[in-house]
Amino acid sequence: MANMALDNFDVLAAASEISGMSIGLVAPLDLVVVDYQLIQPKFIEKLRSASNLQGVPILVLSKVDDIGAISRCLRAGADDYLIKPVHPVVLCARVLTLLDRRKKTDRDIRKKEKIERENSRLRIKWEQEKRKTESAELSTIFAMCKLAESRDPETGEHLERMQEYSHILALQLADDGSFDEIDSTFIDLVHGASPLHDIGKVAIPDHVLLKPGRLTDEERGIMQTHTEVGADTLRAVHKLHPTNAFVEMGIEIAESHHEWWDGSGYPHKKKGHEIPLAARIVAVADVYDALTSARCYKDEFSHQRAADIIFSESGTHFDPRVVNSFFRAEHQIKAIRGPVTLALVQAG
Repeated sequence: MANMALDNFDVLAAASEISGMSIGLVAPLDLVVVDYQLIQPKFIEKLRSASNLQGVPILVLSKVDDIGAISRCLRAGADDYLIKPVHPVVLCARVLTLLDRRKKTDRDIRKKEKIERENSRLRIKWEQEKRKTESAELSTIFAMCKLAESRDPETGEHLERMQEYSHILALQLADDGSFDEIDSTFIDLVHGASPLHDIGKVAIPDHVLLKPGRLTDEERGIMQTHTEVGADTLRAVHKLHPTNAFVEMGIEIAESHHEWWDGSGYPHKKKGHEIPLAARIVAVADVYDALTSARCYKDEFSHQRAADIIFSESGTHFDPRVVNSFFRAEHQIKAIRGPVTLALVQAG
């Protein structure tokens, strides 16, 4: 009966470790049977480490009825150990058991691989849909920025220039080695998120936003709410995308770009390093562009006049290290006054 069952298998015989290893490396095997008299436990380790024999059962036959020999073979990777002489019925039963285990293992592996492929497909699809959604929402944010800007015709290309000034300042600070937190990701985020600084102005009424002249104290208070409105708007987006660093930086910039280094700014009177670095960078870029742009209540300032004002407010309005970087990159900043294009840049 045992012989009849085993007749269904093709058997490849080897008389030495070398020939056995050669067969094991090239032939597709379902089971390896080795004679302990012909091999050493290291040979079992070699078989077990062969890439095409991963998961293939190894059965050891031996005349050595010694727990030490059995232990060495099992530790080397053997799946079973039979003492010779072995009755054919027992041998057949062990072989079939090991082959059934191999089939089950193969089924489990194929099932796992199928699940992993499907999970990978769904993960890729989810990431694609997530990027589409984020892209649409971020595009909407930028549209709101442009809407806020378009309501004030005097601002011209303010957002575009702001973005470039902020980028230059971040690059200069990185070159200076002034801040450990500035890396390529931070620079990209500042470049991309700086146009969000005045997104809250969409909520400012026209009679305040478009007033042709200086604001009253009451009107100035209304105008100042744009920082918190902008930050709250972006926080609503952040709830949907809690790991989005671009939106996180946008919140910092929108809320804190009017804070002053000495603590006399708004909305929370933060001072010094309490003010996020990105907001301190944007503060210099924002004021410089406002000074060098014409308004209904003032003429366009020259670069030199604007630079003198920024220098005079170093340590009061502005972070001195950001101001220093402004002057080290002065020739690049002056060159930005020509036409530029707004870029939606999201790091990562």
